[in-house]
Amino acid sequence: MTKTRIAQTAVNAIIGAKTAQFTRETISAHTNFDDDSIPAIAGGVVVGGIVTSKTEPYTDAKVAQIAAWLTAKKEARNDNK
Repeated sequence: MTKTRIAQTAVNAIIGAKTAQFTRETISAHTNFDDDSIPAIAGGVVVGGIVTSKTEPYTDAKVAQIAAWLTAKKEARNDNK
């Protein structure tokens, strides 16, 4: 697994986790379910997974673009030494 793929996986995991957290908090704030109730957790996981799958092509492309930019900067710095 390349460093870029690890970074892409990490970004997608963060997006899913934060979306699930926000969803649980929203469910808790607008219904009678607590933040740690099974319906709130299940709803958060489902929404987090959906958001992650829909944004994955965009986040993966952006992470790859940033990785390429960093690699170019590193090679340019090494060429100047």
